Amino acid sequence: MCGPVLIAFGTQEQQSGFLPKILSIEDYWCQGYSEPGSGSDLASLKTRAEDKGDHYVVNGHKIWTTHAHNANRIFLLVRTDQNVKPQAGISFLLVDMDSPGINVKPIITLAGDHEVNEVFSMMLLCQNHAVSGLKTKVGVSPSSFSHMSEVAATHQWLSRSLTILR
Repeated sequence: MCGPVLIAFGTQEQQSGFLPKILSIEDYWCQGYSEPGSGSDLASLKTRAEDKGDHYVVNGHKIWTTHAHNANRIFLLVRTDQNVKPQAGISFLLVDMDSPGINVKPIITLAGDHEVNEVFSMMLLCQNHAVSGLKTKVGVSPSSFSHMSEVAATHQWLSRSLTILR
């Protein structure tokens, strides 16, 4: 799901740096959307990221993060502007899962399976140039809500297409 957002909204540097690794499965991404008490209601995001110029300080809690325990990267939806309407103050950050401040806690299902997790970001320092000098913020805050609409539409289309192929 990260690939379509990078294709549609990422910089040339982000596309050339991340897309080949997504395609080769060198990078395995998980998505940081849902939050306790909010589900997938993006307008109610509570995870915050404060722009410090060369990095972001991220604090928050994501839940139902599929395969976070296997992923080496996460794309996080975070609130970066509290002074605008809720849908407009959201940013899409690209983060290494081994960054100091990320803590993954398993959620074991009633069947005993482990696929989903809680992901805590406590004083996470997300560098703006974390991977080969690439900026880690995709697009600008006011358009991130539309980025996620694009991701959701692409995900729905891919799900239908894969179902047809089976």
